[in-house]
Amino acid sequence: MDKNLTTELLSLYVYKGQDKPKCKHYMPIEWMGKKWISATDAHQVIIIEENDLNKIEPPTEQTVDVVRILPEFNCAVDIDINFLKRHYDKIPIVKDELTESCDACDGDGKFEHYGEWYDCKTCDYTGECGSGIFKDIPDPSHIFKVKELFLQNKHIKNLLTVIKASNVKNLTMRYQNNSGITLFQLDNSIFVGISSILKDRLEEMDEKTIIEI
Repeated sequence: MDKNLTTELLSLYVYKGQDKPKCKHYMPIEWMGKKWISATDAHQVIIIEENDLNKIEPPTEQTVDVVRILPEFNCAVDIDINFLKRHYDKIPIVKDELTESCDACDGDGKFEHYGEWYDCKTCDYTGECGSGIFKDIPDPSHIFKVKELFLQNKHIKNLLTVIKASNVKNLTMRYQNNSGITLFQLDNSIFVGISSILKDRLEEMDEKTIIEI
């Protein structure tokens, strides 16, 4: 995989806001005796095998320790890529408001007042607010049940984007427990981890909007 495609895929997973600075960078890591390049927004993570064409410089800022969140394999369950895509494509479309940098705090999530720093309540400390502009997205109430855990469809969208862009032929679930991350292997050179939906949110879900894989 070349550097352009690598950074394109990493950009899907790097954090875009201001309140998680350790998750804003592409990060070279060592894992399972190999070198990889990673990105995470704290809810999903991608690692791509490093090669001579896609190497990147380590960031100078402090970053999250991605290796600590990568679990050891505990399963090898093949997932039908066509089945996954077919059911994703059936999700109804709804309107979603785009965000923009918060004017009250200049996108920092906090502001200074007479020498004291305060959390910005206008944007709930995220640095972003609604823009009044809307786009079409798959209805977030439709979620995927992969074996025992439930995953947001926006994370499945990113997974499918990586599969298509990298021409992946095989998708295998390599780790899942009763909570936390589900780890997928895409052929032999990419791994994607997706955090499960919290149990208290599942009480709000309609069984009719659950897509079981």
